[in-house]
Amino acid sequence: MKYFKWAFILSLLLGISSLTYYFFWSPADLKTDEFYTVEQPVRKEIKQVISAVGALKLKDQIKVGSLITGRIKSIHVLENDLVEEGQLLAEIDTGLGDTEVREAEGAYEGALAELEYQTAHYERQKQLFEEHFISEVALQEAKRDYLTTLANVKSLKAHYDKTFITFQQHQIYAPATGIIIHLEATKGDLVKSDGDEGTILWLAPDVKQIEVELEINEKDIGQIQKGQKVQMVVDTYPHRTFESKIENVSFMAKVNDKTCTYLAKAYIDNPHLLLRPGMNVNAKIDVAAVDSTWALTSRPFLIKQEHLQSMAQFLNYTLEPVDNETKQTLLLTHADQNIQFVWQICDQCFREIPVELGMTDNIYFEIKSDLQGEEKLIVDVMEDDQMKKIYEKIFRKL
Repeated sequence: MKYFKWAFILSLLLGISSLTYYFFWSPADLKTDEFYTVEQPVRKEIKQVISAVGALKLKDQIKVGSLITGRIKSIHVLENDLVEEGQLLAEIDTGLGDTEVREAEGAYEGALAELEYQTAHYERQKQLFEEHFISEVALQEAKRDYLTTLANVKSLKAHYDKTFITFQQHQIYAPATGIIIHLEATKGDLVKSDGDEGTILWLAPDVKQIEVELEINEKDIGQIQKGQKVQMVVDTYPHRTFESKIENVSFMAKVNDKTCTYLAKAYIDNPHLLLRPGMNVNAKIDVAAVDSTWALTSRPFLIKQEHLQSMAQFLNYTLEPVDNETKQTLLLTHADQNIQFVWQICDQCFREIPVELGMTDNIYFEIKSDLQGEEKLIVDVMEDDQMKKIYEKIFRKL
């Protein structure tokens, strides 16, 4: 009987010891990495890239039109034709032919004949005046007639030149060497000497270099500068990358449907004429880069104190958050910096620490704080229901 009594007491003590162990275990006896996931800073090269969309257009376009009103008599070129400077492109018919030129030429030649007579007459009058055969009044009249005729000759010569130049506008010549990109009119069309109604065709001096207009969102425009590298893909050739650099950034905004964008220009070499105006472009602009820096993903920044409370209690860890007053002061005194807070695992504690972020490649963030690369930062924690299952498992063992 005494033996059974001691056996009962021994069993009771063992049960109490087992229960005490499961309720007051050391966290070191658990595999804590099953309760949370960590991330450590890594050394990386980070390039900050801004995405933009745009379209291709010709670098230069020359509008070729008529300076006179008339109908197109003939057009001597087709679209995509290469032309040389001075080459005849089209002819205009005003219905008057060269009649105005011949009329102006006749008036000018008549004035020349009159000038010849008045010049000789004035010379004779001067000689007669010197010999005292005529009065000074007669000499002044002769001089007046001579000067009037001379002025008339100059006027008629200018009118003749103007008429001749206008007549020359019947023929349209290429102002530069290039390619005909578009015919605006056809034979028989009426063209006028003012505005767009006088346009006959469009000429591009250089199609072997094409212009890119990129639309930059207003939130990114402050980072875009002349000289930055650009990598571009057009929808027509999705597997080919075209490289260039920013040549110009507009100062004026382009506002459409409550969105504000700015235009940045770049140029792409087009020796094989693969690229055409109007093609859509997707671009990535390298705005900054750092060769080797400590970097983190965004996951540590998502962990908050409330995510850790249950697990800290379960593991018997302490929580060491940054108090709100210190946090607000830090954010205010570093308003021009990107300050985030992460949770670091220390010796049986979770400690909140601030980190200063730099540039990002949209996956990794540059860490500008004093990190050594050995820090273990929490990026994920076990859900409460999973921890409850562990509790249940412990009680089942009892």
